[in-house]
Amino acid sequence: MDLPQKGGEPRSGMPDAIGVERHFYSYENEDGTHDTWVEQTLSRVESSAEEPYRKLLRAEIPRGAERVAFAGFLATMYFRTRPARRMAAEMQSRFLQLRTFMTANHLGAFDTFIRKFEAEENKTLSTEERAALKAGMLDPSGYEMLMPKHRTLDIFENAKLITPLIHDMTWTIAEPANGFLITSDQPVCRVVLTGSVRRQEFGFKDKDVEVSFPLSPKRLLLMSWKKELPNIFIAGRDFINHRNALRAQHAEGEIYSHIKHLQTERLVARYKMHRLDMAGGTMPGQKLMPVRVPRRWHWDKPKD
Repeated sequence: MDLPQKGGEPRSGMPDAIGVERHFYSYENEDGTHDTWVEQTLSRVESSAEEPYRKLLRAEIPRGAERVAFAGFLATMYFRTRPARRMAAEMQSRFLQLRTFMTANHLGAFDTFIRKFEAEENKTLSTEERAALKAGMLDPSGYEMLMPKHRTLDIFENAKLITPLIHDMTWTIAEPANGFLITSDQPVCRVVLTGSVRRQEFGFKDKDVEVSFPLSPKRLLLMSWKKELPNIFIAGRDFINHRNALRAQHAEGEIYSHIKHLQTERLVARYKMHRLDMAGGTMPGQKLMPVRVPRRWHWDKPKD
């Protein structure tokens, strides 16, 4: 399997060894043990999705309990990835920084904060220390926020909300007339296809939303709110190229292809600096500190 990597050179690897990271879905407790409840849950979700996955590869749209199981699989797949969890950390970070910024920006709130801080720490801050603290709260861009991994796993709760939406969408399978499909470390893509018209979007409920998931190099599952679509249709080159480009744009760090191909390498080069990002969530003039989720969390001193 060919593995083009965003920001790096393409490389080959065996499928079983690609995209593997030990304890990616677990986190360390204070006593050094690993909490693996997410891994256990995902294992059950994957097992229930096996049979409907086989049916989809045969261009059979699952129904009943199998459709529910695969909708749940896609929902957890949407949130289990590195970009989704990074954005979950950024969302929590922005909320915390917004509160800090608003506190420092309001004289009464800042004075109340100082009084509580001095009482808890049993010390009195000097005028210079207060000024430095306020400056850091207003502009924390020179610092870095470390977010514990377990805080990013809370995002899985959202899978319960979008599972029924994915289930109720119209499912259809696109088969390339020419070429093939790629995938990435963010395989479930949600996009709103509105042409050049800019408007407010409504997530999975948006009437123009399209959710896609590559089943294989020759099968792409599409879900939308369009009605009366065929179970399978033959997709032209432009259609497949566009969906491959979307996959490359949504990738965090890795793009996967079953063969070495120049067009795939061009996609990697084109979108190597692109990644999904949070929109909004700040006040005018507010500066943000970067947020990072360490792979390992040492309770006495966090580090990678």
